[in-house]
Amino acid sequence: MQRELSITRTFGPEDQGRYLRLPFDVPPDTDRVDVAYAYARYVTEERPEGHPRREAAIVDLGIYDESGRLRGWSGSERASVAISASSATPGYTAGPVRAGRWAVALGLYKVRGALEVRVTIRLPEKRELLLAGDLHVHTVNSDGRLQTSEVAELAHSSGLDFVAFTDHNSTRQNDEITGLGGVTAIPGMEYTNYRGHANLYFPAGHQRCDIDPFSNSFEEMRDTMAAARAAGAVVSLNHPFNAQCPWAFGFEGFAFDMVEAWNGTADPGDARTIAWWHGQLCHGMRMPVVGGSDFHRHEPLRALGTPATFVRAASRAVTDIVSALVAGRSFLAFSRAGPQMDLRVDGKGFGEIATLSVPGEGAAVIHAAGAGDRVRLLDGRGGVKEWDVPWDGEHETRFAADPGALFYRLEVRRRIIPGVELLVGLSNPVYVQPS
Repeated sequence: MQRELSITRTFGPEDQGRYLRLPFDVPPDTDRVDVAYAYARYVTEERPEGHPRREAAIVDLGIYDESGRLRGWSGSERASVAISASSATPGYTAGPVRAGRWAVALGLYKVRGALEVRVTIRLPEKRELLLAGDLHVHTVNSDGRLQTSEVAELAHSSGLDFVAFTDHNSTRQNDEITGLGGVTAIPGMEYTNYRGHANLYFPAGHQRCDIDPFSNSFEEMRDTMAAARAAGAVVSLNHPFNAQCPWAFGFEGFAFDMVEAWNGTADPGDARTIAWWHGQLCHGMRMPVVGGSDFHRHEPLRALGTPATFVRAASRAVTDIVSALVAGRSFLAFSRAGPQMDLRVDGKGFGEIATLSVPGEGAAVIHAAGAGDRVRLLDGRGGVKEWDVPWDGEHETRFAADPGALFYRLEVRRRIIPGVELLVGLSNPVYVQPS
């Protein structure tokens, strides 16, 4: 299907005052819709004393999406407009770019003679992006201190690509999500119970999930989670081994999608979560981990985007980001500055499965590393390979991948003072299975 379309129509004075639609098809996996148009709006007269210009025509512009909804109207003020999942030209609504029959809207406000209007439509295809964001943030709608707009601005100034708004048992903040300057807002809520917390993410674009978060028993919690997932929510258990508010419901008998293994500046509770998760992986569980700052206010040892969750997503759309997170195509870093990681086993990356009949080729790459950073490569059979990064910058280590390893994953630790190391990088696994 064509990714660039041109439509040319000629109108006359009899068309003045009409509105019409020029339909076009948007194929699957389209990243955004770009529309530009041109016509002879002004004419220039030749006079001995000069060249006066006058307005001869006015054509207004808008866009309808596949549902028939008017996604924006710019009148005659803009020669080109664009709509994507995370941003849009002023006057247009950002949101999912779904496949189907869209239409350019033209308003023929002023037509004095024969008028040719040329419309060019470009439909760039989605391409994998490495995006960084924060999946656990609070606002004044629960116990945070910043307005939703202030958090959005802070995310933008911090260089984040996405942020999840997860106020305690509240979705009011999601109603306040507007123009974030290119930052993708993930609507969410933190299910907050005396026996544990869990983030609910709403990737389908729903602003809320009508569930009762107050569970007095395991059975009520189980039913609440089931109802949330049935409504399209993704469930992530938060800081499950935190000393103050651990997940006390247990991990069996109900469904969840992810685990928050890194909350704010990593603490002993996070270390216990990572150890538990590793043990589960070794027993065959395939469950991705994520991280979030749990940001409430400006305070020591907690900042927006610390840690940052990096995800390889098909686009900046909420659905694509959350789908990639659930698939485990992600890693965690101390901040937006990194370090960044890549791990390949026979060409397969984070969250993917490498099928091996003989030892395969593995490669671990650390970007934005610091000299002396300690890298650990762990597998599902108790194997651990360690090495120190010899310089600042990028460093690659190759290894032979065992078909029986179950998985490989990475950790990066940085020496702060002699004898003290801080976790600065944690990856999801590349899974391995014998052919």
